[in-house]
Amino acid sequence: MSLMIKSQNRIKTKRYRLLLLAVFLFPILPQFIYLIGPINTVNFTVISVIGLFTILGKFPAKKVYKALPFFWTYELFCALYYYVDDGIVKAISWLFSFVIIPYLVVCTIDSEKRFYSVIDALILGGSILDIFGIVEEIFNFNIFQKYAPAGYTFFTYNYRYGLLRIMTTFGQPIGYGIYQVFVIALIIYRLGSNISKKNKTILKVFGFLSVINVLLTVSRTPIIMLILLVNIELFQTTKKRKAKRFLTILIVLFTMILVKETFSIPVQFIDDIVNSIRLIEEGNRSDTSSAGVGQRFELLYWVLVSMNGHWFLGKGIAASFSYRVNDWQTKTSIENGYLDIFYRTGIVGVVFYCSMMIGNIRLLLKNKKTKLPCEKKSFFRIIGTMFVLYMIALFGAQETDITRLFVLFVSLIISYKKICAKY
Repeated sequence: MSLMIKSQNRIKTKRYRLLLLAVFLFPILPQFIYLIGPINTVNFTVISVIGLFTILGKFPAKKVYKALPFFWTYELFCALYYYVDDGIVKAISWLFSFVIIPYLVVCTIDSEKRFYSVIDALILGGSILDIFGIVEEIFNFNIFQKYAPAGYTFFTYNYRYGLLRIMTTFGQPIGYGIYQVFVIALIIYRLGSNISKKNKTILKVFGFLSVINVLLTVSRTPIIMLILLVNIELFQTTKKRKAKRFLTILIVLFTMILVKETFSIPVQFIDDIVNSIRLIEEGNRSDTSSAGVGQRFELLYWVLVSMNGHWFLGKGIAASFSYRVNDWQTKTSIENGYLDIFYRTGIVGVVFYCSMMIGNIRLLLKNKKTKLPCEKKSFFRIIGTMFVLYMIALFGAQETDITRLFVLFVSLIISYKKICAKY
């Protein structure tokens, strides 16, 4: 009997280490590098992890649907829609990446020690990309893009104020910047837990490198998100009234700037403030690349025209957007996450997605004071702040590479809630 228990424990340990490796690699691997036919680095990693998980023993069976049901509903809806619109391969890819992997995280991360190990793995992944980002800026060269397929044109690779807008393994600077803000949020959270002085110093160095990388993307949205995150955290920790008042003004001001930037609303007062901060200016609006064509409300019109009345289920979840603005310019991107979802999945997709996001934030706010005994900050509180900022940011950015990190965060929310319930 004891031998059987030891054997089961060894299998559980191997599965946990395998999952830890998957969590480390999953958010940072480049999707644009293909290994075998249509299988890219992310697909290969996910398939390998799930395959090895199955080989190591019986697949875990736990009821997770009741925890954030709208999250599971939305991801399953996308998988089903991919099957109908684009075939079984894409459907399985989505199912494995955004349903099975989060499910395995929830099933495996069942203790405080394992939870912190996953957080540390995510921070380490972000810190490794920090190094690549700084090297990319110094040498003006992205080593990962060298291995992209011939003719791959997704990159919006340009300079702002003499700085190369870095993106490392991501497809766009803005997505990479938002990813690093999430990593900084994890570092802030981890600094509030019971760790050694040496590890705190290491985390501060990692945080500094992440801040540098956010700035080097030269993208307004992630930089403003970072400023808001830091100000909100300072507001919640400081006890001085004057400091709270000053921070409140800053939070309101930068929230207005974030809303203005995501919606492209012309507000002279805010424009004057933004223009005075040269580092976070995105540069000349007369950029002739298709990625920079048009304001947000013009984009809404172009999307509605392109949908040709397919309001209910959109043009298809695998559909590509293209709108001919004039004889020399064609718009091929939708810089609005919600509008992009509407174009591809219609009203049904938007309702599912918004229900998922609202459900996530509702759970986080409801449990914002819930934390583990050794913590100064609750994981729910700091991730709740990030999710609210992220929801605003999606009005001015597509949800692409960052989706992988997002589903890991959702699965960690479920795990954290279960772990806290033990105390």
